[in-house]
Formats: sequence, C-alpha cells, structure tokens
Amino acid sequence: MFALHPPRKADRLPTFHHQRSLPKLPVPPLRASLDRYLKSLEPVLEQAEETGGETKEAALRARQEWAQEFENGLGKALQQRLIDLDRASPNNWLNDNFWLKKAYHEWRAPLPVNSNWWLLFYDDPNVPEELRGSIPPEGELSEWQVRRAAWLVRRLVDFKDKLDRQEIHPDSSRTGPFCMHQYTRLFNICRLPGHGCDLNTEAPKASSPNARKIAVFVKDWVYSVEVIEKDGTPVPPAGIERRLAEVVRDVRERAARGEKAAQVDILSADERDLWAKNREYLLTLSPTNRSTTTVIEESLFALSLDDHTLAPRDQPTSAPTSSTTKLTRPEIDAQVANTAFGGPSAKCSPDAYIQMAIQLAWYREQGSMTATYETASTRLFTHGRTDVIRTLSADSRKWVKAMCDPSASIATRKTLLLDAIAAHNAYTRDASVGKGCDRHLAGLRWLYRPDVDGPTPKIFDDPMFSKSSEWKLSTSGLSAGTRFNGTG
Repeated sequence: MFALHPPRKADRLPTFHHQRSLPKLPVPPLRASLDRYLKSLEPVLEQAEETGGETKEAALRARQEWAQEFENGLGKALQQRLIDLDRASPNNWLNDNFWLKKAYHEWRAPLPVNSNWWLLFYDDPNVPEELRGSIPPEGELSEWQVRRAAWLVRRLVDFKDKLDRQEIHPDSSRTGPFCMHQYTRLFNICRLPGHGCDLNTEAPKASSPNARKIAVFVKDWVYSVEVIEKDGTPVPPAGIERRLAEVVRDVRERAARGEKAAQVDILSADERDLWAKNREYLLTLSPTNRSTTTVIEESLFALSLDDHTLAPRDQPTSAPTSSTTKLTRPEIDAQVANTAFGGPSAKCSPDAYIQMAIQLAWYREQGSMTATYETASTRLFTHGRTDVIRTLSADSRKWVKAMCDPSASIATRKTLLLDAIAAHNAYTRDASVGKGCDRHLAGLRWLYRPDVDGPTPKIFDDPMFSKSSEWKLSTSGLSAGTRFNGTG
C-alpha cells in the first residue's frame, strides 16, 4: 500500500536502503510481559465472575502468585534460553525460528477462507458502463475480462521489475523505516504441503524459464504463460492479452470437443495433510507430473480466469429487512468517513474508534465480551512480523457496559470512550515497538521442554490463559486505499 504513494523521485531511496541499519526485535523483560498479560486478564476475569465464577479479585490474586512463581522459577531459565536464541539468530528470534511454522505451516486447515486473504478492486472505468454491473453467462469469459486480467498481470510484472531494480521506496511511518524483507517473498514463491508442517519454496533463479511465467487457471485447465521475455523485458499488455485470449480459445475448443479437465487443482484446497499425501501420489505417477507441478510452483503468480462474481449491489435480495437493518452502504461509509477524516473536534484515532464500536456491537449481539485480536506490525525491526493488540481491555469493557446502561450519562460515556481509545492507542504503540506480551510468552512456551523442565507452569496451564487468547473476534484490517473496494 505504501508503494502506491511514493515521495517525489528526488527523495526516493533504494528499496532495501535501511535493511542493514534496522534494529533486532527485542526480547522484552519478563516482568513487563507478565504485568501486561495480567492486566489484559482483568476484563476476562470480570466476565467470569458475572457468569458465576470466583470473584475477580480472588482470581487475579491467584494468577499474580502464579506469575511471581514463574518469574522466580522456570521463567528465569526460559527467558535466558530465549535471549541465547536471539543472540544466535541472524535477524530475530521470532521469525528466524518459529513464526512461519507456528503461525501458518503447522496449521492443518485448508487454506481457502481459513488463511488466504483477498483484495477487491473497484470497477475499471475503461470497461463499458453497461458491462460493469452485469454478470456474464455461466462459464463465459468476456473480452473485457481478459483485457483487464492482462493489465493486472502487466502491472504486477512492472511492480516486480521495480522491486528487482530497488525502485520501490522503503515503507516507513512517523516512528521510523520499515523492514522490506517481505517484499522478497511476493513472487515465484509457493507453499508446499507437508505431513504435519508445510514448507515454502525458494524462488528459482532469474535465468530459469519458469521464473518468467504465470500459471493461468481456466475451467480446471492449467496453462503456463510467459509474461517476461528472455532478456527480462515485460511483455506489453497487448501481448499478454493475446496470450490469454489464446488460452481462452483453447479452453473453448476443448469444451466443444467434449473434453473435460481432470480436477486435480481442487485437491490443493483440501486439508493440508491430505493434500500432501495426494500431491506425493501424483508426483510418483510420472515424471511429467513432477515437471508440470514445478512449473506451477515456480511461476511468478497464479491467475484464475474463472468467474466468481458477486451480484451487483442494486439487485434485489431475499435477505429479511427490519427496523434494525435500515442503514445502506453509503450511509455506513459516510459515518466511517466522518469519523476518520471529517471530525477534527473528536481528536481520536479512527482505528481505535472503530475497534471500540466493534466491541460494543459484539456485546450487544452476543451478550458477553470476547478476547479480540488486532495486528500490530513490528516491521520497525529486521524481519519483523506482528504482535497482538489485545483490544478487549478493562477500559473498553467499562465503556461498553456504560453504553448499555440507560442510566449512564452522555458525558460519562464520552469520558469512558476516550479512556478506552487512549488505552488502545498506548497498547498499539507498545506492541509495535516490541513491547507486546503475546509473542514473548509464546516464545517462552515454545522453548519449554517437559522432559527437562517438569510440569507445565501454572500460568500456562491456566484455562484463563487460553481464554484470553481465544480470538473469536479478529479485527485486523488492510487499508483499502484508493485502489481497492474492500479487503479481508
């Protein structure tokens, strides 16, 4: 997103200009992480008390004792192990040793919906207006669909070319420059299924023919299309369009002859262990399967030309209407826009404001609070990834309860809202500079060895430890910017 708004050319820096000067992700002091965790438990324990559990004071006191016991005992050893691991890690202790494996690759659920994210583009103004709101007939691929796909491919290839030349200005915030390592993992990378844990491939050499191709999926047929010439020059948009049109024509001719593709591609959407088993079986059937699979997995990226079209917004819907569903999309957008850009008197963070609104909406819908995950970027550090902003806090809970209390005055509600926003902003700042507690405590747990260290520490064995990170609400967002109509 940052790359969409670079500074003027004279002020631009090479993409990886700051990489060698970025600090390492710190290992927070153990006491600081324990205190932050204990504070985040307060609203969870309050809710447990409301539903018949022990009093918040008694429950919190027990957990404070467990934290003290951990700090003075096994926690000391685990903290030193983590510090040693950090010293032995070239970039940072989290990303070098744990993050991809624990956060992604060991997760066995299918990738679609569970892991993959999406961006929704605005309508292309170059497409005739009468076509934008229409849905193509089932199975049809329009000329404009192919044309727009060609331009999207070319823009992505242009972006890669700029990245290779280090012409993408480094991302940054007011706090400082960001790590750009993740940009090196955008193209020619594939997640391979494995038994128990997946792997990422390494990008092929630039001289490899596969490095210049994209994989195109149409009606379960898969095609390899070259979009970069041998000399490294991107194929012009018209040339990409012609090649995609040839793919579509071939698919139509196959359909006319009654040919149907083997639906091998759908296997990749299965549970990961099962996909690993089926992929291995496919690879043993013939050398051709290996070479074909390699072409797909080493391609720049994949392009699907199959229709997955949402109905136009103005089409009638069978969804029930009621007095609680009168707000239209423009009215909701206007409320968010006024909060984010049009209300200087509010003097509050748009993100924190929306986070509080989500907390209130959840409580009104569910009748209870829940642990909430929002991402804090730690890209201020070398190979920095994320930490957690624990949106559910004692302050956010107080405000939500006041909003649902008819006797609470507007002034009281406003004061509590501003307190909750201030607490959220402070947590966001701390988590972004390596002071969050979730990744730190996770690192300590991952280094715990039952065969050497004995019974699980009470602080980790506590049901409330799990409850406080049972993310029924995940409210992280990508800025849609001016190019995208939505993200998720």
